Amino acid sequence: QLGSNMAVDPIVGSVHTCFLRVGVLQADDVLRVVLCLDGEPPFGLQSKHYCSLGFCVIYIFITKVSEMRFLVLILLISSTVSAGSSWSNPISGLFGSSNSWLGGLLPGLNVPTVISAIGDPFTVIVNEVTSLPSLVLGGVGSAPTLLIDGVTLTVPDLLLVSGNIKIINGGILNCTNLLTINTTGIVNIDVDLNIATKLLGNLNILQGNLVLNGVIDLVAKIEVGLGGILCLNGTHTISTCDITGSGIVQLLGNLIIDPSNLICSIETSVFQLLGGTISSVTSKTLQCNKLAILDDLINTVDGCLIVAADVVINAGVLDCINGGGLNVIGNLVASVSANVAKITGLLNVNGLIDLKVGVLILENILVQADISVDIAAKLLFNNANCTRGIFNLNGLLEIQGILNINAQLQAAISILGGEIQVLGNILVN
Repeated sequence: QLGSNMAVDPIVGSVHTCFLRVGVLQADDVLRVVLCLDGEPPFGLQSKHYCSLGFCVIYIFITKVSEMRFLVLILLISSTVSAGSSWSNPISGLFGSSNSWLGGLLPGLNVPTVISAIGDPFTVIVNEVTSLPSLVLGGVGSAPTLLIDGVTLTVPDLLLVSGNIKIINGGILNCTNLLTINTTGIVNIDVDLNIATKLLGNLNILQGNLVLNGVIDLVAKIEVGLGGILCLNGTHTISTCDITGSGIVQLLGNLIIDPSNLICSIETSVFQLLGGTISSVTSKTLQCNKLAILDDLINTVDGCLIVAADVVINAGVLDCINGGGLNVIGNLVASVSANVAKITGLLNVNGLIDLKVGVLILENILVQADISVDIAAKLLFNNANCTRGIFNLNGLLEIQGILNINAQLQAAISILGGEIQVLGNILVN
């Protein structure tokens, strides 16, 4: 429901995400968004009223979450707001200082709060217990850092557009719905390395990069939309959290699997390992869709099982230790363009290990899979035990150490062209 002075641009975007640009709001305009399909309100949708927002540009984000359900996400402010509580200038200061806010209007329980001053980077320090109904951090041309220093900031609805959130000295961010809309850069949430902080509520990453640093217990429901990237850097624990959506999750740090039901999931379109470690104390399982190992880095699976629908490996190492392993429901495709790629530990592939190009090393490993090696590729076994599988070779199979073929479990080798170089021993049982 839009005021008579407001116009809506045509819908643009993809099948899954479209954007409606709403014109300039006047001081007393009210924006209310309700989307219904067949008379049924979409899942997770709540009507929001934003009053007295002043002169600003607002975007409505409509995201497809299933075939007949959509989620409306509001709002992106791309210019300084002149009503409500708005940070006046790109100058650092205390959140509780009236001198830092336009007109001296301090944020409160009934006042919308926006920190989006345009200009040089600046820091807003929250050092007193604070409660807000909603908060917008950042905007076009704005680079704020919200520093929560040893206190609790409670804000049910938090929108991150640009900038950073830093939590130190045991501070707490209590947020029911955290939405990230960022198309130009990276938004960071930094937490003390020595103090675990829980991320509660709902976290929606619509576009851009959100980086989680420090030590965070992920208890939130996390949705990574198409065009969004969640980067896990630091040491984070997944307990009651599932990560879903059409975006990307990247692991650079340590991820501890500690779900109450033994299984947790990262059901985004891609889960990228970029030099991270996945661990569990008591043999837990992490489920994911496509697992991608792309960079020349060492990734470790320690004491837990990764169950992936499909796997792509282009470089680097996947080192499965202490009973850790990789179970691939579909295929593992290796196209190693530069250095060699390597997998150690336990590897079970229900489909096919398809080595397209380059060198793939399977070392100190238990392999249960059919294998295809193309003409421009080399598969190197270094101390491997194969309990099932058919090997179709058009490239090169090199054996170092011992290759143990256990025929009692229907393991077989079918050689089609190519060649085998034996530098160690082949044991057939």
